[in-house]
Amino acid sequence: MILSGLFGLLTTDPTVAPLLGAQTSVFFSVLPKGALLPAVVIHVVHNPGIGTLDGTTDQADGRFQFDSYANDQPTARKLSKTIKKLLQDYHGALSDGSIIQGTEVNLDQDGNFEAGGTGYIFRAILDVSLFNTEAA
Repeated sequence: MILSGLFGLLTTDPTVAPLLGAQTSVFFSVLPKGALLPAVVIHVVHNPGIGTLDGTTDQADGRFQFDSYANDQPTARKLSKTIKKLLQDYHGALSDGSIIQGTEVNLDQDGNFEAGGTGYIFRAILDVSLFNTEAA
Protein backbone atom coordinates (compact mmCIF):
# COMPACT_ATOMS: atom_id res chain seq x y z
CA MET A 1 0.00 0.00 0.00
CA ILE A 2 1.42 3.37 -1.00
CA LEU A 3 0.91 4.87 2.47
CA SER A 4 3.35 2.41 4.03
CA GLY A 5 5.78 3.17 1.19
CA LEU A 6 5.51 6.92 1.85
CA PHE A 7 6.02 6.25 5.58
CA GLY A 8 9.17 4.30 4.76
CA LEU A 9 10.43 7.02 2.44
CA LEU A 10 10.02 9.81 5.01
CA THR A 11 11.43 7.86 7.95
CA THR A 12 14.54 6.65 6.10
CA ASP A 13 15.40 9.60 3.86
CA PRO A 14 18.66 11.19 5.12
CA THR A 15 17.30 14.73 4.67
CA VAL A 16 13.85 14.24 6.26
CA ALA A 17 14.41 11.66 9.01
CA PRO A 18 16.79 13.85 11.10
CA LEU A 19 14.15 16.61 11.21
CA LEU A 20 11.48 14.32 12.70
CA GLY A 21 11.01 14.02 16.45
CA ALA A 22 11.34 10.23 16.17
CA GLN A 23 10.92 7.53 13.53
CA THR A 24 7.39 7.13 14.84
CA SER A 25 6.64 10.81 14.15
CA VAL A 26 4.89 10.08 10.85
CA PHE A 27 1.15 9.48 11.21
CA PHE A 28 -1.88 8.92 9.01
CA SER A 29 -4.93 11.24 9.06
CA VAL A 30 -4.51 12.63 12.59
CA LEU A 31 -1.78 13.87 14.93
CA PRO A 32 -2.22 11.95 18.19
CA LYS A 33 -2.31 13.90 21.44
CA GLY A 34 1.11 14.06 23.03
CA ALA A 35 2.95 13.14 19.82
CA LEU A 36 6.63 14.00 19.77
CA LEU A 37 7.25 17.06 17.56
CA PRO A 38 8.26 17.78 14.86
CA ALA A 39 5.93 15.31 13.14
CA VAL A 40 4.22 14.71 9.81
CA VAL A 41 0.65 13.61 9.13
CA ILE A 42 -0.11 12.08 5.73
CA HIS A 43 -3.64 12.41 4.31
CA VAL A 44 -4.99 10.73 1.19
CA VAL A 45 -6.83 13.54 -0.58
CA HIS A 46 -7.73 11.55 -3.71
CA ASN A 47 -6.18 8.40 -5.21
CA PRO A 48 -8.43 7.17 -8.03
CA GLY A 49 -7.44 4.44 -10.43
CA ILE A 50 -6.93 5.50 -14.02
CA GLY A 51 -9.33 3.93 -16.49
CA THR A 52 -8.92 3.23 -20.16
CA LEU A 53 -11.32 1.97 -22.79
CA ASP A 54 -10.17 -1.52 -21.79
CA GLY A 55 -10.98 -0.99 -18.09
CA THR A 56 -9.27 0.17 -14.92
CA THR A 57 -5.49 -0.02 -14.74
CA ASP A 58 -3.16 -0.42 -11.75
CA GLN A 59 -2.06 3.19 -12.18
CA ALA A 60 -3.43 6.07 -10.11
CA ASP A 61 -3.13 9.83 -10.17
CA GLY A 62 -3.36 10.49 -6.45
CA ARG A 63 -3.17 13.56 -4.28
CA PHE A 64 -1.59 13.35 -0.86
CA GLN A 65 -1.32 16.04 1.79
CA PHE A 66 1.64 16.21 4.14
CA ASP A 67 1.02 18.32 7.26
CA SER A 68 4.24 19.20 9.07
CA TYR A 69 3.80 20.07 12.75
CA ALA A 70 6.28 21.70 15.11
CA ASN A 71 6.50 23.91 18.18
CA ASP A 72 7.34 26.92 15.99
CA GLN A 73 6.53 27.96 12.43
CA PRO A 74 10.12 28.06 11.10
CA THR A 75 10.63 24.41 12.10
CA ALA A 76 7.30 23.33 10.58
CA ARG A 77 8.17 25.21 7.37
CA LYS A 78 11.67 23.68 7.22
CA LEU A 79 10.27 20.16 7.53
CA SER A 80 7.65 20.85 4.88
CA LYS A 81 10.19 22.34 2.46
CA THR A 82 12.48 19.34 2.96
CA ILE A 83 9.63 16.94 2.14
CA LYS A 84 8.76 19.08 -0.89
CA LYS A 85 12.34 18.92 -2.13
CA LEU A 86 12.33 15.12 -1.69
CA LEU A 87 9.03 14.58 -3.51
CA GLN A 88 8.92 17.24 -6.24
CA ASP A 89 11.16 15.30 -8.65
CA TYR A 90 10.86 11.84 -7.08
CA HIS A 91 10.37 8.78 -9.23
CA GLY A 92 11.07 5.18 -8.42
CA ALA A 93 10.00 2.32 -6.19
CA LEU A 94 8.94 2.72 -2.57
CA SER A 95 9.66 0.17 0.14
CA ASP A 96 6.19 -1.38 -0.19
CA GLY A 97 6.66 -1.99 -3.94
CA SER A 98 4.55 0.96 -5.11
CA ILE A 99 6.13 2.90 -7.95
CA ILE A 100 5.98 6.67 -8.39
CA GLN A 101 6.32 7.71 -12.03
CA GLY A 102 5.92 11.46 -11.55
CA THR A 103 4.93 14.18 -9.11
CA GLU A 104 3.43 17.64 -9.06
CA VAL A 105 3.20 20.08 -6.15
CA ASN A 106 -0.33 21.50 -5.90
CA LEU A 107 -0.10 23.54 -2.71
CA ASP A 108 2.61 24.69 -0.31
CA GLN A 109 1.41 26.99 2.47
CA ASP A 110 1.37 27.72 6.18
CA GLY A 111 -1.57 26.33 8.12
CA ASN A 112 -3.30 27.82 11.11
CA PHE A 113 -1.68 27.28 14.48
CA GLU A 114 -3.53 25.06 16.92
CA ALA A 115 -3.74 25.18 20.67
CA GLY A 116 -1.52 22.49 22.19
CA GLY A 117 -1.31 21.20 25.74
CA THR A 118 1.17 23.86 26.92
CA GLY A 119 1.26 26.33 24.02
CA TYR A 120 0.69 26.33 20.30
CA ILE A 121 1.44 23.82 17.56
CA PHE A 122 2.31 25.20 14.14
CA ARG A 123 1.55 23.55 10.80
CA ALA A 124 2.80 23.78 7.22
CA ILE A 125 0.74 22.12 4.46
CA LEU A 126 2.09 20.42 1.35
CA ASP A 127 -0.30 18.92 -1.23
CA VAL A 128 1.36 16.73 -3.86
CA SER A 129 0.01 14.72 -6.79
CA LEU A 130 1.75 11.38 -7.21
CA PHE A 131 1.26 9.49 -10.48
CA ASN A 132 1.74 5.99 -9.12
CA THR A 133 1.26 2.29 -9.46
CA GLU A 134 0.24 1.03 -6.05
CA ALA A 135 1.53 -2.33 -4.83
CA ALA A 136 -1.12 -4.89 -3.94
